[in-house]
Amino acid sequence: MKLFGHYLKDRLFFIMIYVVSVLICLCVFKLYNLELEAFTYAFMILCVLLVVCFLFDYYKYYKKHQTLVTLQSNSNVSLSCDLQDSSLMGEDYHKILVAMKDDHDEYVISSENKMHDLEDYFTMWVHQAKLPIAAMKLLLEDEELSRSEIKLQLLRMDQYTDMVLAYLRLHSTHTDFLFKELELDDLIRQSIRRFSTEFIRKHIQLSFKETGDVILSDEKWLVFVLEQILSNSLKYTNENGLISIYI
Repeated sequence: MKLFGHYLKDRLFFIMIYVVSVLICLCVFKLYNLELEAFTYAFMILCVLLVVCFLFDYYKYYKKHQTLVTLQSNSNVSLSCDLQDSSLMGEDYHKILVAMKDDHDEYVISSENKMHDLEDYFTMWVHQAKLPIAAMKLLLEDEELSRSEIKLQLLRMDQYTDMVLAYLRLHSTHTDFLFKELELDDLIRQSIRRFSTEFIRKHIQLSFKETGDVILSDEKWLVFVLEQILSNSLKYTNENGLISIYI
């Protein structure tokens, strides 16, 4: 009954038009002294036709309402026939709903892809982080504890932590870039100092030709990139090898 009340309220304008039309016809019949029997007969036919039209219209109203109620609880409802409206406004609303659903589906797919990428990255990161942890456990079991080896493994753990933080910041909606003029050689030296223990441990020589360049960049992110390059260089350079830094 509540739905029927809403329906009558939505159709009140057309009901009023019908009532006013009937009253106008009745007044015309009175003014011209026409037989009311003919008016009554026509009125009864219009009432039957009106009831049939209203029942059909109410059925469509009810079906559309049920579809929208289902849509509120389930975003995967099809927007095909049940919401179709032959009117121009109805078609416009339907197009808006379809466009919104397409945007929603695209957003869901994009979010799922990002989540899969995140899971893959963290799975790989956990496997990498386990290596220095396992190495430190073995070192702790050794009676002759090597401080340099412990420092090396801690350095690697620190690197992996920086990597995961940088990965999360890259996918953040907010950036913390701070661009300013920087001495490139100072940033390179900063990266080299961090890996000095690794250079000594593997007896790797370093050839660094100063650039003398001043660049416009973000210090934190550029140092992170330089450290990643230097870390990979150390990782894949054999002992007693040579790493060259130049432009």
